[in-house]
Amino acid sequence: MNLKYVDDKDKSYGLAGIAVSLFIYESDEFISSLSLDSEDEICFVPEFYVAANTDFSPKSVWARLKQYEMFIAMTCGNYLCRQLVLNKKSVDPFAKAELRKIIVEEGKNVCCLGDDEIDGIFNKGYFNMQKVFSHPGVQTVVNNFADKLENQRELSHDDIMTLLHSLQNM
Repeated sequence: MNLKYVDDKDKSYGLAGIAVSLFIYESDEFISSLSLDSEDEICFVPEFYVAANTDFSPKSVWARLKQYEMFIAMTCGNYLCRQLVLNKKSVDPFAKAELRKIIVEEGKNVCCLGDDEIDGIFNKGYFNMQKVFSHPGVQTVVNNFADKLENQRELSHDDIMTLLHSLQNM
């Protein structure tokens, strides 16, 4: 499994996967813009980077868990969009295991979760994203999104929302 982009087309599908994932998780307000030419392909609004408090209040724990779920959605969405939509291939068990490794490490570091808790959150996020990117209507939206990004090289938040708007009806 290779998470590195092989070319601009691959990168545009990966970024489309991230945008769709955040849209599905109702967290699209955090994306400011996407760019194929910038070192930081995704520009998030400042609120995205606000670190959750290190205390263990319910509010703080919930904020960290929500960020972790967004991380899972973006990571799985990036890869699954490229694999299922662009490459039209199924994902092999090795690739899923590699994704899980990345996500387990983040879960332990950010949320202090145990393996069984991480497995439940990972499986839910992975299967949600697999179902999303297997949907023919979503694939059409993703193809249009990736083509527009590849041609324009950059998309603003308004551009992103316009391109993803039709997902609300699916």
